[in-house]
Amino acid sequence: MAVMKSSWTPVLVISVCTPILYVLHSFSMALFPEPFRVDGLVGTYTFLYGIYAVVLLLLVWLEKKHPQQLGFAFLGGGLLKMMAVVFFLMPDLLAHAPNAKALVVQTMIPYFILLALETRLIYTRIRQIL
Repeated sequence: MAVMKSSWTPVLVISVCTPILYVLHSFSMALFPEPFRVDGLVGTYTFLYGIYAVVLLLLVWLEKKHPQQLGFAFLGGGLLKMMAVVFFLMPDLLAHAPNAKALVVQTMIPYFILLALETRLIYTRIRQIL
């Protein structure tokens, strides 16, 4: 992987990859069995992009102020994202919606893909700092 010159690179990569992932996920929805199909992934992807963008913007800001604390901030941001996803899914789970299981599966797929991408990007940033 090439060396990232700008501290904004993780934000830009997530901003480009999220719509691409949405399109791929929407087209691949036909491959899932009927009980795991969900209509309207736009809300899920908008929510996921929002939480990832906020955490990455905070990490960019923190990198400029206290670069040695970037790893700890990444772990704290991960905890906040996990809690936010639980709160996002909670209304459907508590209402016993018929597609609650499918919504959880279809939310966790992009969540973990974006988490892996974010982890790789932040790992690269931390290696450059140290």
